[in-house]
Amino acid sequence: MPKIKFLTLILIALIIALIGFVWLSKWKITTFSEENLPAFIQKQTYYTKLAEEFIQYVNPYEVAIFDRHGNSYEDEEKQAWEQRVLSNNLKEGENPLLPPGGYIDSLKGKQPGFFYVSNQVEGAQKLCQMTNEIAGEKGSYHLITMKEWGIIAQAIKEKGKEIRGCNYYDSSFENPKERCETNKFGLRCLTGTGPETWCYEDVCDLNGNFAEWVDFPEVIDGIVKIDGKEFTLVPANYDMLKALGKEGVKNLIPVNINPSPNEKYVSGASVMINTGSEEYDYPKTIPIKRDTALGDFNQFRNGDNKKYGDGKYYLWIPTYDKNNNGIEESQDKFDVWFEILVCDNFDGIKFGNCQHYRGCQLKKKQIKENQRISSVSPELISPIFTTWDCPPHNTAPLTLLSISGYICALRDEQELKDMAIPAAISKNKCPEFFNDGYKIVPSGTRYAARGGDWKDKEKSGVFNLDLTPDDSAKYIQGLLHSFRCVKDY
Repeated sequence: MPKIKFLTLILIALIIALIGFVWLSKWKITTFSEENLPAFIQKQTYYTKLAEEFIQYVNPYEVAIFDRHGNSYEDEEKQAWEQRVLSNNLKEGENPLLPPGGYIDSLKGKQPGFFYVSNQVEGAQKLCQMTNEIAGEKGSYHLITMKEWGIIAQAIKEKGKEIRGCNYYDSSFENPKERCETNKFGLRCLTGTGPETWCYEDVCDLNGNFAEWVDFPEVIDGIVKIDGKEFTLVPANYDMLKALGKEGVKNLIPVNINPSPNEKYVSGASVMINTGSEEYDYPKTIPIKRDTALGDFNQFRNGDNKKYGDGKYYLWIPTYDKNNNGIEESQDKFDVWFEILVCDNFDGIKFGNCQHYRGCQLKKKQIKENQRISSVSPELISPIFTTWDCPPHNTAPLTLLSISGYICALRDEQELKDMAIPAAISKNKCPEFFNDGYKIVPSGTRYAARGGDWKDKEKSGVFNLDLTPDDSAKYIQGLLHSFRCVKDY
C-alpha cells in the first residue's frame, strides 16, 4: 500500500508538472509575442507605435512667414502684401504666396503664419512643397495629412494624458495658470512658448492657437470621396444613441435603407432627392433615391417620440441657385444657401408633410437634380436659435449655422479610422475625447482644419475637427488658420 501511494503521488506530481509546463509555455508566448497580446493591450500601443514612425519628421511648431532677410513677417506687412495679392498687383515672377524673397519656417517664438490667397489649403500645400528652409534642413516636405494628424491624436489618447494649449486667448482654458508669450496684439501665442504640457514628443501647439489646415480631399455637401468611395461626414446623434441603444436607433425607420448591409458604421446619413418623381412637391413632399443612401439612414429621424426626441424627420437641403434665378452657382462657392425642413412622416420612398424649420426658405426650382441632402438633429444645430439665419438680416448665413457638438465616438471604417474623424457628437461633454468639438456645414465645398483656435475653449484640442470654412479669403477664414509641414519620410 505505501508503495502504491508513493507511485500515485509521483503520478500526480508529473501531471501537475506537465500542466504547469504547458501553462508556462502559453504564458511565455502570450507575454513575449506581440501578435498574441490581448486586443485591449495591443490597442493601448497601436497608434503610439504608428506615431513613432514619423513624429520626428513633423514640424514642431506652426509655421511662420519671413521676409528675404529672415525677419518675421509682421501683421502690417502681411496686410499690405495681401492687398497686392487680392488686387493681383504683382510684378512678374513674384510668388503670390509669399512676400518677395520670403520663405516659411517652423521656429520657436514666432508669430504663426497666416496669409490671404484665393485657395488657402492649396497655398499651404505649395508652401510646404516649395520651401527648403524649414527647420534649417534641405529636403522635401508636405502639408500634414488628416491621417498623420489622426494617428498623433489617437497616440495621445492611448497615453491617457490630454495635451493642453492656447485655447482661451493667451492661456489654457482647462488650466489658466498655463500661459504663453503673445504677439503684440496680446492674442495668439508665439509658436512653442507654452509649457511642456502643450507638446507631444516635442510637437507643440496641436491644441488651439491657430486651427491648422490638413491635407484632405474637399468635402462637398458633407460628402468626401476616398479611394473612389463616398462617405458622409455628417455625425450621428450620440445622445439619441445613448437613450435608445443601437437596436433602438436601428429600428427608428422600419424600412431598411442600407445599400451596404455588411458594413458597420456610426454616422449621420445622406441621400439624393428624386426631383424627377411625380410626387416631388418642394417643400411639402421630398421623394428620395434609395440606392444613393450613405451612412445610417435612421439618423434622419429625431428619436421615437417616447424615450427620445419628437420622432420627426429633419433634412438639411442645400441650393446652388441662391438668387432664385434658375442659374446654379459653382459648387465651390462658400455662400451656398440651405434650408432645414422638418417632416412628419416617411414611407420608405418620400418624406411627407414637410415644412420650414431653419435656414433660408427655398423655392422648388432652386433645388437641383440629384441634390444630396443630409440628416441633422435639431439639438445639434448651432446656434440653437436665431432669427438671423438668412437674408435680408444675414447676407452670409453659412457663417452662423452648423452641426456642432462634443466628439463622443470616432469612425471605424477601414478608410477612415486612422484619421480620427468624429462619428457621433453630443451636446454634452465627452471626457474620453478631451471634450473636443466637431463642426460641419454639409452644404457647399468645405476644407478640413484641426486642433481648434485661440478662442475655442475646451472644444479645442487634438481631436477637434472643423469642416465649416471654405479655403478662400472672402470671409477672412485665413485669420484663424495656419499650418505645419512634415518632412517626407
